[in-house]
Amino acid sequence: MPHNAEDPIRATANAGRVVIWEEIARDGAQAKTLLSANDRLEIAQIQSSIFGAHGASHLVFAVGFPAVAHEEHEICRRFVREAQGLSPTIVCRGRKQDILQAASIVKDIEHGRIMIIVPASDRIAAAMTRSSADQAIQDASMFVKLAKDSAPSVHVDVSLADVPRGDFGRIAEAASQATEDGAGVAVINDSFGFLTPHATTSMWQELTRQAADDVVYATHFHNDLGLGLANTLAAVAAGARVVSSSLLGLGERAGLTATEQVLYWLAANRSQTQSVTGSDRPLWSDALDLHKLPPLCDLTSQRTGVPLNMTHPIVGPGVNSISTGTPFVDPDSFRPFDPEEVLGIPSTVVLTPLANLRVIHAVAERLGFKLSDEDAQVALRWVKQTCYEQTAGTLDDAAFAAYIRASEIGKAM
Repeated sequence: MPHNAEDPIRATANAGRVVIWEEIARDGAQAKTLLSANDRLEIAQIQSSIFGAHGASHLVFAVGFPAVAHEEHEICRRFVREAQGLSPTIVCRGRKQDILQAASIVKDIEHGRIMIIVPASDRIAAAMTRSSADQAIQDASMFVKLAKDSAPSVHVDVSLADVPRGDFGRIAEAASQATEDGAGVAVINDSFGFLTPHATTSMWQELTRQAADDVVYATHFHNDLGLGLANTLAAVAAGARVVSSSLLGLGERAGLTATEQVLYWLAANRSQTQSVTGSDRPLWSDALDLHKLPPLCDLTSQRTGVPLNMTHPIVGPGVNSISTGTPFVDPDSFRPFDPEEVLGIPSTVVLTPLANLRVIHAVAERLGFKLSDEDAQVALRWVKQTCYEQTAGTLDDAAFAAYIRASEIGKAM
């Protein structure tokens, strides 16, 4: 039986279903963040619960890079022993000492994996290993064998860095050989965000055409030029089923494809998903609980110290906010989806310089006041004047409530 025969991630991908490869703790650290062991465990367990009983088949969680520091090593050791309902992976360089260290951490851990980083372009190989890309990717199979010999129960993946600037034929050949030697997944990295959707499609088709039929590829696309999500969806349309991403899009430089955006596109709406894949085949073993996604992103924001800004897609505070009167008439005509229905994000009405009478009445009623149209006109003028005086894009509820009380307009409800 091949080394990778019992790999749940390969099985999921080969069944045409999607695996999320979460990078918030590992690549996310390169966004100048640091998650404690407790943070990583809490985030991972909530994320796993989105997939119900199928977390180990649909979620790979990149725990960390233990070679960085003794403290990181200890966090990785604790995580893999306490986390449940997912497939944890430990990341390492293509060096004997690093591989043996990573393998020892997940040895005998259910669904344990290690991911070995291998440069796939001459430019990156020269910087990382002082060798050619040819030599570096040729070594990939040797690294897989070393890891499997050290810890036979561990699933081993190869992460090929800077693939867009590499030789696709040679990379496909190396992925095929590594798979034959027991590798589970070959991760295709657009390490610097060079790709476009068209180039992604072409690259994926070429890599697939030249590889053995049993090779399972994964995406890992950086967002330097703002195309991480578009490129990821292009790869999914071309057949990719293992998708690397990071909550809030956190990663090195401009980050990675954002997990919450991938999950929305591939799980929120069947017809929308079909517009990506061109197929009505299910991508998940069961329906996902996307109502857990906004609290998960809020938690990630709190633990990393990276705020969710007003315009953050899918889960940002502006997603289901109303600040002008027109959306009251027909909300669904002014948004691509219902955030409350899909994600559990309630609608909020916000006071801004763009407010009109509908907005004033709605906010006043939320605060427990009933205003006449005449009083609402007075309040509207005050809101606009105050915003411009303070050069403020929004006015908080407390200030508005204090104004109503002080002005003695309206009636308490």
